[in-house]
Amino acid sequence: MDNKLTLTLKLTLIGCALLSNAMAHEFKSGMYIGPQIGVGFQHTNFDVDFKIAPTANPLEKTRDKHSINFLYGSIFGYRYIYSSNFVLGFNFDADFNHKNVKCTFDFSETNARIINQQLKKKHSFVPSLSLGHIINPKWMVFTQLGLLVSKYELKSAYPSGPTMHKKNKTLTGFVAGLGTEHALNKSWSLRCSINYEISKTLRVKFKNIQNSTADDFESSRIENKAAVLKLAAIYKI
Repeated sequence: MDNKLTLTLKLTLIGCALLSNAMAHEFKSGMYIGPQIGVGFQHTNFDVDFKIAPTANPLEKTRDKHSINFLYGSIFGYRYIYSSNFVLGFNFDADFNHKNVKCTFDFSETNARIINQQLKKKHSFVPSLSLGHIINPKWMVFTQLGLLVSKYELKSAYPSGPTMHKKNKTLTGFVAGLGTEHALNKSWSLRCSINYEISKTLRVKFKNIQNSTADDFESSRIENKAAVLKLAAIYKI
């Protein structure tokens, strides 16, 4: 009986050791790099103050817009496996966007002036830290928290005239998310993640929008939030 119990314990320990080694082997410590694509579900709030002579006080209008934005880019980073199945990583995402979020404001009370605004997030860089747990030799789950650095382009056009204004601004924000990674083999894996992104308020003011002498202006405050689903192919260097 004692011999059987001893043998069972030995086999159990050997199995646990093999499983631990397999998990560490599939998700090895080191650098990785790969392409990624994604889709973002955006909520954008436009808040515009508009003043044009002879209006004495500026007028304000607010609108919310929901949009879907597709992106592509790359990811690279480094991860360290400790305690057999816990993973600490540093990631850097570079994403590029193409879709504009469009919004129209009708200030009919100011000489029938209409404003067409277009907001474009041209690209984003996201350095982040992640903490993962290897749940079996092929699968890992993780959470991440990072800094969002995005470049925006805002255009304002007036159909009633030839005037158009454009400004570019870089804003920071935060990213929080979770995801999972599946190891295809020793070199390649697939990663899927969902992230929540929030940027600081974009503030832009266009002066002298009607002519060079009038004290006219258009002041915009834009808030942008997004839930972003990403799929990446990871190559372990």
